[in-house]
Amino acid sequence: MSKNVLCLIFLISFMIINCEQALQTEQDPQQTMYAVGMYLNKYGKDQIACVWKDGVRIDLKEPGYNCAAHSYFTIDGDEYVIGTRKLGFGTIKSAVCCWKNGNISYITDTNDICNYNIRSTAVNGNDIYIIGSKTFNSGAMDDPVIWKNGEEVSIIGLQDKATLHDIVIVNNDILICGSVFQANEIRACYWRNSYPHILKANDKECVATKLFVQGSDVYIAGYTINSAESKMSAGYWHNETFAALPTGNTSYQRYVATGIAVHNKTVYTIGHYITDDYFQQGLFWKNDEVTILADSEKYVSYYGIQIQNEDIYLFGFEETALHTTGYACYWKNSVKTYLDNTNYFSVAYDMSFNSD
Repeated sequence: MSKNVLCLIFLISFMIINCEQALQTEQDPQQTMYAVGMYLNKYGKDQIACVWKDGVRIDLKEPGYNCAAHSYFTIDGDEYVIGTRKLGFGTIKSAVCCWKNGNISYITDTNDICNYNIRSTAVNGNDIYIIGSKTFNSGAMDDPVIWKNGEEVSIIGLQDKATLHDIVIVNNDILICGSVFQANEIRACYWRNSYPHILKANDKECVATKLFVQGSDVYIAGYTINSAESKMSAGYWHNETFAALPTGNTSYQRYVATGIAVHNKTVYTIGHYITDDYFQQGLFWKNDEVTILADSEKYVSYYGIQIQNEDIYLFGFEETALHTTGYACYWKNSVKTYLDNTNYFSVAYDMSFNSD
């Protein structure tokens, strides 16, 4: 396993922080759309966590600087936003935090000398599950972490070094996907109620990034790795059977799938390719048909996909080719809408639909 490939896997893991896939259910068409994320102000100095309610931005209360919001949900009428906050300028220290009805509290100890990342959140009744990682030293490998109602728990047996990417709870079954290191190789894996399922993909190393459950069917987005040639290939598993995704008219070395949803027997997948100079361009697959939604000389990054009634929503951000500015936006049935295009940089990490 080359160092370059490991670095790419870390970057992809970071990118797909907190990208939730929701089980498709019948929705009230009048529900409110919530998107969460962050923006940098016009000076590019302050990072402010925020919620967009039907496109209207709401900044989270102080101390909101150096913060990012990663998920939004409600329990018994109370509004929750899960996020992270950097602890000090120019430091790798960060904490996991929660805004309940706009008031911040901390899930991790602000005195911890480590960096915490959030990858996914799930709610089951009144129980809140968060999966993520913590790193004690710059450049060190991440340690996986699972929180239940603010306390670290061990609900899966991690005998091998593991990376956790997504959590979904269906009918009280807890499903988590990610990857494990076995015999010096990376293997995609998902756990159902602590029991591990090692996923295979043509005898190649592989990583599982996102889950989607529909009835008894389990869909998992991910990618395979050819370390010798520094190649990555996007695909997904349907009940542990791997299907490769096409690259269309593009021809790069690295393709990954980072999100998946299914509706009316159609499989929708999102991801991106990585150029030789490490630019990323978002890709959207409808079954085997791949589309690039970016405008000319623009790059897009998708953080998730949601299905609301018959509409397909993608969310993330769009940036210029020179990476000078980036704006949070979403695509409804492939039509782009900006959530913010006035600040220096902004991104939408998650989206949900809720009744007020």
